[in-house]
Amino acid sequence: MAAKGGRKNLKRAVNDATLTLQPGQSVMQVVSLRGSNMIEVIDAKGEKTLAIFPAKFQKSMWIKRGVMLFCCICLIVYMIM
Repeated sequence: MAAKGGRKNLKRAVNDATLTLQPGQSVMQVVSLRGSNMIEVIDAKGEKTLAIFPAKFQKSMWIKRGVMLFCCICLIVYMIM
């Protein structure tokens, strides 16, 4: 039986899932928060980039400086829990 949407099920799915990098994704670290959903991230090479955190996750997951994130080429961020 598939779980319906909602914050409770979203958090459970994130905690239960094993995360692997897909082609076009990389792990980045948060340098600073720029606004409601804009964050500045740095990659392993030391390059800083602005990324967008999807609005649907803003109430269920909080981002702080120093947190490691999954970023895809389009620079939409998915948090590593």
